[in-house]
Order: sequence, then C-alpha cells, then structure tokens
Amino acid sequence: MSSDLPAPTEPVIGCDESLAVGALTGRNWAMAGAITIAAIIIWWIGFLLILRFLVWLVLITSCVGSVCLYLLSNRSPEGERTGYEAGSYWLIGIAGVAVLGLLVIPKPPVAVTASNLRLAAATLVGRCNEVDFLSTGEHSWHGSAFVYKRSGKSLLLYTNAHCLGLNYLIEDSKWELDGEAEISSAHLTVTFPSGKVRDVLRMAASTAQKDIACLEVSCGDLREGRDYVVVPSVRNCLSRLAVKPGDDVIALGSPLDPRLEGTHTFGKISALREEPEGTWLQHDAGINPGNSGGPLFLSRRKKVYWIGINTLGLREGHSIGFSISADDVTSGEYQWVNADAEGLATLIRSYGVHARHVD
Repeated sequence: MSSDLPAPTEPVIGCDESLAVGALTGRNWAMAGAITIAAIIIWWIGFLLILRFLVWLVLITSCVGSVCLYLLSNRSPEGERTGYEAGSYWLIGIAGVAVLGLLVIPKPPVAVTASNLRLAAATLVGRCNEVDFLSTGEHSWHGSAFVYKRSGKSLLLYTNAHCLGLNYLIEDSKWELDGEAEISSAHLTVTFPSGKVRDVLRMAASTAQKDIACLEVSCGDLREGRDYVVVPSVRNCLSRLAVKPGDDVIALGSPLDPRLEGTHTFGKISALREEPEGTWLQHDAGINPGNSGGPLFLSRRKKVYWIGINTLGLREGHSIGFSISADDVTSGEYQWVNADAEGLATLIRSYGVHARHVD
C-alpha cells in the first residue's frame, strides 16, 4: 500500500538563515573588535592624562606637607620634633618618587586640531654653491615641511624632493660644459612656527624618484604643542576617509616669502588623478611657490586629517593645485644621506645625473 505523504525535503530556508546569521555574527564581531580597539586607545590616552594629574597632585601636596612639617618641627618641643622631622623626610622621599614618575610616564600625543593647525607646517630654507669651468653660482630657495614622527632626540619631517634643490641642480647640469653638477657646499635649515631654527642633519629622497623627501633635525629644546605638532597618518586614508571631489581641504605652508609662514588657504577637492607614479589630489586651495612640501588637510566635521603634500601649482591656470597623496608618501622607500654637499651629490646621482662634491 503506497503512502500519499510527500517525500521529506531539506529545509533550504533554514540553510540560508544560518548563513545570514553567520554573516551577521561576523559583522558583530568586527564591530565589537573595532569598538574595543577604539575604547583601549581612548582609555590609554585618558589614563595617561589622569595618571600624570595624580602624580602632579602627589608632588605638590608632598612638597607643601614637608614644608609644613618642617615649620612645625621648629616650633615644637624637643620631644615632638623628631616625629615631625621624620614625616618631613618621608614626604620629601614621596616627592622625589613623584618627580621620577613624571619623567617615566609618557606624555599623551598632542592632537592636530583646527586650533593648533598653524603648528603643523615649518619653513625649509636651502642654500648651495655650484662650481663650473666659467663661474661659481650661489643658489637659495625655500619651501615647507611638516613633522610626521619623533624618534628619540630627532624629529622626522616630510617635504618635496625639489625643496632639497634637486630639480634645479639636475636641470642646471644640462647646461654645464661637462654635464656634471659640481657642488662645493650645501646647507638646509628648518624654521618652526615658534621661530626656532634647526639645521637639517640628514635628508632622504624617494627611491622611486617621486617628488617626496624626508628630513631629520635635532629635537633640542623643541616641545610638542608649543613649537610643533606631529601630523599623524591614516593608513589607506583616501579609501578609509572616502576622499572625493567636493571635500573641503586646507593647505598649509610659507608661500612666496619665509615670513609668510603658517599661511592657510582653503578650497575643495577638484578631482583625484590616478597616474602611473601614484594618486594626485587636484584642489583649488591657493598654492604658490614656497607652499611646496607643506601638508594638505581634509576638513570634515570640525576635524582635520592629513591626506597629502602640496607639490605643484599651475601658473597658467586658475586655482589649480596638485598634492601627492599621503598613501604614496607613507608607502614609499627613501635613500638617506647626510645633509651636506656630498649627500646632495649622492641624491643627484641616484637620478642618473653626474654630480660630485668639490672643495
């Protein structure tokens, strides 16, 4: 006798639901991970601020307490004086430990905001002497730069390769009788927004011959938040920040004259140009000679994000400037040399041009 009941089938809908639940669970885990990492960073910065505040509080109260106990010991009978003196010594010891703690506990980084943005760009001034068979020429120029990292007792800055004088010397060598750039001396200095000047110790140019360079100067008595700010980078910033035409940008630098340091110009992203050497950000913020090497910031919801280096302005056009994207800057490799005539000649030779240091 045959049964009229249908054959059992697999619950297809149940299978789709499990996949959907799995995908939703994966997104929840990713969201939870991102929130956890953000909370840890915020907690760590807040913890450092609170910890330094508590250490300062202990230091101040210990100093005040030790002075009070010392005064009491001088005004107390001989029998009670010893206790006050011992308490004073204990508080002095606690104050000493607090001072040591202030030296050990790291300071939270100074965030780059619209209020301290002028500290984000420094002025680079260069000079060199070039010798050929017929004459000796002295060249000087200026550009902009910005700090991207503090390493021990040094600050590392980004700028443009042509702000090292490379482009001019390479082009000038083509007119030399021997086709060689002969450099007798070279000197680079960085003037920070506070007015303090530092000699460039080392410099580097992109090994891919992009118009990007790095500088190293001594920290000395420079203090973050007073003399400069470290400009942080966002990995894959163009995609993560969804940079697009119409976004507001701010260009910083020292256009036309080093005395115009800290100049802000405002505009919008006009286009993103994908070229073989990388991504160019076209924008209409004012770019003039001297702006080269300065940072370009994305301005969004009262926050600023570094997205490029101002590199090129078209004199023939109106409000057309170009910046090398921060992604190309941070992913590049650089050749480091001493910031002197021999180092400059070495970088020029890396471009396939004859160059040497002459006395």
